[in-house]
Amino acid sequence: MVRPTWLNEFLLVHKRKILRVRDWVWVALDHISVRFP
Repeated sequence: MVRPTWLNEFLLVHKRKILRVRDWVWVALDHISVRFP
């Protein structure tokens, strides 16, 4: 399955943002679980 080039560019641009958001969510969950065991 071939993806259109605009989709490839979109994923390349946003992959870092998505990964950063995911890391932030994990950090937030970590803090919450520490505060409320």
